[in-house]
Amino acid sequence: MHHCLAVPEILQEVLDGILASNERPRESYRTLLALACTCKRFLEPSLDALWRTLDSFLPIFVALGIPRPDLDELIMRGDPYFSTRSRYGGEHNKLLSEVQFKELALRAIIGADYDKAQYHLSRIRVLKLYSIHSAFLWAAAELSRKWGLPLTPNVHELHIQQPLTNDYLAFCGRQLTHISAQLSIDSPSPTRDSYPDFNSIEIRVDISRDTNDLTSSFIKNLPPMRIIDAADCNLMLDAFEVVAAMPSLRCLSIGRFPDLSSSPGFLSAGRFFPCLQELMIGNIHLESCTELLHALEGPNALRQLHVGYLSTTDATLQKFMTTVATRCSPKCLARFTVSSRGVRRLLDAQSYPYKTQPITIQPATLQPLLQFAKLVYLNIDIFTFDYDDGFVESVALAFPNLVSLWLNEHPKYTESSNLTLRCLYPLAKYCPRLEQLEVSGLTIATGPGTIGVDGLSRTWTHDKRYNIAPSLQVRFLCSSEVYAIGKHIPEVATYLMDIFPNIEYVDYDPLYFYIRDAKWHDWDESSDT
Repeated sequence: MHHCLAVPEILQEVLDGILASNERPRESYRTLLALACTCKRFLEPSLDALWRTLDSFLPIFVALGIPRPDLDELIMRGDPYFSTRSRYGGEHNKLLSEVQFKELALRAIIGADYDKAQYHLSRIRVLKLYSIHSAFLWAAAELSRKWGLPLTPNVHELHIQQPLTNDYLAFCGRQLTHISAQLSIDSPSPTRDSYPDFNSIEIRVDISRDTNDLTSSFIKNLPPMRIIDAADCNLMLDAFEVVAAMPSLRCLSIGRFPDLSSSPGFLSAGRFFPCLQELMIGNIHLESCTELLHALEGPNALRQLHVGYLSTTDATLQKFMTTVATRCSPKCLARFTVSSRGVRRLLDAQSYPYKTQPITIQPATLQPLLQFAKLVYLNIDIFTFDYDDGFVESVALAFPNLVSLWLNEHPKYTESSNLTLRCLYPLAKYCPRLEQLEVSGLTIATGPGTIGVDGLSRTWTHDKRYNIAPSLQVRFLCSSEVYAIGKHIPEVATYLMDIFPNIEYVDYDPLYFYIRDAKWHDWDESSDT
């Protein structure tokens, strides 16, 4: 055992097997902790794995020397909910004021030994303080200021749900690279002097208040960044100009594109984003987006383009698609979206804004996209397509690396869909990596057999040829044919299981049926191949 664990490759395999993802169940921690106790050689890398990602402040205060029972009691005395429901009576359970709570929290940790605490805290790389009482936060910051050193000096990523303050930054040292937080008027802008590697930020938004001016002011004071994720924020023009001039910016995600009515020459050719690789804009007029593509210094480097349009016409969309085809490189572009939704696809998001005018898109409008053979993600979300099985086959032939394909229409217009179940066959045949498929409502094909797919059967073995066998989730938007297809679910399921051997479930609103999910048994196991 000792000799095996002395081999780095074996040790890494053990750790990867136990900690397969960031969302590790409690059993994984217990298993790793048990293995950590089996030999001294395994202890250090085990502790590194256990402390690498921390999503609670409690272990930090335990490492600072507060016994867990005392910490629990302190939390109860500072929280009105717990204090009024405690089964213990007496003065020691009296609810503390904010000032008393802060003093008591600081008193509990003020004598902590820095070197002893750092045995554990220096291992933290990702710190997620989603819930921490302000008194504990203040006490930790005071202790850090007393030491003159950060509590978690090797943290690379800080994730919080509250507005960013100096007290949160007291946890971070010079290794900090990424912050995810809300903003307030007092939020400090991290500087390169204090955080030389800081280059990535996600700005969370409090939807109860307008923070656009605040966000723009904050962004203008940032050092040059590599990643700015402000998907729910609408930047002012001056802030966008600062961002566009950042020499190393690789990824930009914003809500609404700034109004250019007062600056008609703002998008002059070749003046913005010299290194941009991912551009996501939640709301923009396609005319402005077309101009923006011409304003990019290096459009050939774009790997992802997400455009949420405010309104458009077929001619405007055609011009935009042609611009994408001429400005972007088929060797680089891998993810493309044109949608009436924002960058973040929230369940409660308004999918089709009332200002957007209905248009009918012809296949020729999307024809310029077919040159991007490296696309792995394609999402076209517009009012209505005038397309059929033949167009879907051309998509399947053009994009053999597709992992996710969404071709959506407004539900109001899906009743006239020309797609049939036969359109799925070329996707299954030519797109072996497909994992997500969402298309407008399908109809029963006219042809041999009950559902018109007789003669279409799998003749390929992607799992053997490409050594891949991804699971597939399929969602068909509703149409007038849903009840007709509902009468033939067994035939539909048999067809889907044949051409997609690893299909998991089908969502055909209002029908929803599982095919291969261990938690459900809607289908006879004897028919599951």
